[in-house]
Amino acid sequence: MLRLLNNGPPADRVVVAYTDSPPPQTWVLVDGEMEGYCENDLVKSDEVADFEFSNISPHACNEITAFAEEHAVVFDGDPPFTLNADVVTEDAAPPLLLEVNLWVVVSDGTPAADVWADLETVFVETQALLDANRVGVTLLLPSADGTWQSLATWVWPTGRLLSPGDPARTIGANCTESGVNGLKNDPSLYDPNRLNLYVVDYVLDGNGANTGQHEILCAFDAVTQDPLPSGHDIIYFSRLSRMNASLAHVLGHAFSLLGKTWGAVGDGHTGCWWQTYIAGFANDNIMWACVPAGTDPRKTFSLGQVYRMTLDDDSWLIKSGLRAPTTKLCPDDPAGDDPCPPLALSWWD
Repeated sequence: MLRLLNNGPPADRVVVAYTDSPPPQTWVLVDGEMEGYCENDLVKSDEVADFEFSNISPHACNEITAFAEEHAVVFDGDPPFTLNADVVTEDAAPPLLLEVNLWVVVSDGTPAADVWADLETVFVETQALLDANRVGVTLLLPSADGTWQSLATWVWPTGRLLSPGDPARTIGANCTESGVNGLKNDPSLYDPNRLNLYVVDYVLDGNGANTGQHEILCAFDAVTQDPLPSGHDIIYFSRLSRMNASLAHVLGHAFSLLGKTWGAVGDGHTGCWWQTYIAGFANDNIMWACVPAGTDPRKTFSLGQVYRMTLDDDSWLIKSGLRAPTTKLCPDDPAGDDPCPPLALSWWD
């Protein structure tokens, strides 16, 4: 809901209205200076959620985007700025609820309780990273009673842990066109309305060999490397080689961080080992591809990344209907700033 007042101080103001008290620290992005060009050119952060801008032109694209922990990203594509001193109020919203269709295959004899305890740690770590980076998404997992629950009330769904003898072993552990099509033809394992997460011992290549990957989104065929559009809602996750940020990393891919021309390998990564693919990023970025064994340094999404994850129409959050379409297709060039901010735009720029 928007409320417009024309009797404020001699400057425009953007107010984000929270039911929380005190309100969380908020970041606001406004496209308001350059006319005829959709660049989000004004960025401010504050703990009072009341922002003053001096040069918002009604002839610019005039978008407002707001970010805060544990709240959905607010997007207003048509705020009613005028030539007067305006106050535009945007109402904050609770986080999006992302239901994850989870299946687990164990073939190494690990006790079920140990498997579930480790996966609970994975989900807790992942939710903490999503919250800290203001992605505005809460994971909902299938619980023991058949309902979808957040981590606070989740009870291990033991019936979703499969052994090698189960017919459901046909989920495999790699991304091939035949494998994806096989999954999609099995409604007991695949849900077209949810993000599908298959936890396996190891991620395999097209020949059945361990790739060493921690996780993979089936956006490309493991054999041909051709795009695999039908696999954008299918994730394989290695429980035995995963790192702390592995699930958040692959969710970033699902949420549109998959640019074909971004990095040396063309898959949306910001860097690998010691090599930076995209200027402005370091190995603390969650979309960094290669990190050494041990402590995972990846903890951050940039503001530009979170903007694309939640507002680019290629994001699964929009494709699935969790967010309304924005009609935005962010440029494949990570330095592009129309109609989305540059990928490396920092929270602190």
